[in-house]
Amino acid sequence: MPVGGMASRMGFCIRLAPIESISPSLSETMRMCLLRGGLSRSRDLSTFILGNPKAWLGNAYHEVLEILSRTHLPEDVFLSNLNVYWHDAVKKQHDRMKRHPLDQRFGNPPTWPGYNLVLASLRARAQNLREEYLMHGEHSVEHKAVEGVLFEREFRSFAGRLVGRPDVVIGKEIRDYKTGGVFETSDDLPDCEVKESYARQLYIYGYLVKEVFGVWPERGVLLPMSGGRAEIMLDPDSCTREAEEAVALLDTYNTAIHTKSAEHLASASVDSCKWCQFKILCPAFWNTANASWSGMLDGDAVECNIVEEPRRIHGGEAFSVSMGILRGSQAPRQIDLTPLSSSTHQFLATVGKDDRVRIMGLRVRTDGILIPTIRTLGAKIDDLPVLA
Repeated sequence: MPVGGMASRMGFCIRLAPIESISPSLSETMRMCLLRGGLSRSRDLSTFILGNPKAWLGNAYHEVLEILSRTHLPEDVFLSNLNVYWHDAVKKQHDRMKRHPLDQRFGNPPTWPGYNLVLASLRARAQNLREEYLMHGEHSVEHKAVEGVLFEREFRSFAGRLVGRPDVVIGKEIRDYKTGGVFETSDDLPDCEVKESYARQLYIYGYLVKEVFGVWPERGVLLPMSGGRAEIMLDPDSCTREAEEAVALLDTYNTAIHTKSAEHLASASVDSCKWCQFKILCPAFWNTANASWSGMLDGDAVECNIVEEPRRIHGGEAFSVSMGILRGSQAPRQIDLTPLSSSTHQFLATVGKDDRVRIMGLRVRTDGILIPTIRTLGAKIDDLPVLA
């Protein structure tokens, strides 16, 4: 039976594998939830996970900046080549999207949220990088101090167990480009408070640069696509502490996968589950989520029993489904979920009465009615892999 265009994986079991090295981003994921960190390294799950066009644009953005960092061209040629590189980088993301059974729903790149903003930001950042490159010259890897400009250089420490690739290292400054905001938005914090997760990443980069070049960088800079830059001072104690804690997290995970079940590796809460793309698979989420979580996730998530065969509507282009909510971020009750696109939600073609399904990414109207969105994802429970 197909699941979103896939062959059924009934009985398919995911076993978490040891991870050899940890990066600043993986460290942040594991801080939130060890299970999420482990699942993020499992290639077997890719066809069950819905992608994010904003992330694809971010990938293209960083790819073009890296290419341009190695390009020595007159200004007019530089700018025209930027457009070519952008087109190629976005096409690569789009081609991958078209091959993915769930991601095909997102359409052509210019319709992806934030497309024009990312491209405009890329042009501005690329020009700034070019000017600085011409001013400082190319960095020689022979130097023990960071005397030039390094782009996307990989650094390793702790016998290769800690790995990082800062976007730019220039002099005693580390720069990291971000596609979202870089400041905390809590009412309890001032607007100028840098996100703790981003600060920790910069501290780890600072430690790695010191390990390779023997010189402590002085500051870390976050450059969002829009808005002003944010700076933090990279004091050695903070850099060392964050690097050691990241490696300790890696060791904790590699030990825990042999002694704990997948559910006990998870840290299920509104904060840790909100943006997690593995909710549909996670036993801890479904055993913990309740109606008080409604409206606090990236779309409500429900586990349901199908009450009757899905009904085709809109000339067969969509489904309407009657189901009884059993658990999740909505209280148990019977609902009619409609319209669910027949091309997007292909799993419904094989769903029958009394089947149990999980559906996430639902919007809640002001009257309490659940509405599917472009990010709504569903699957029969019997077709989902089991986490060992």
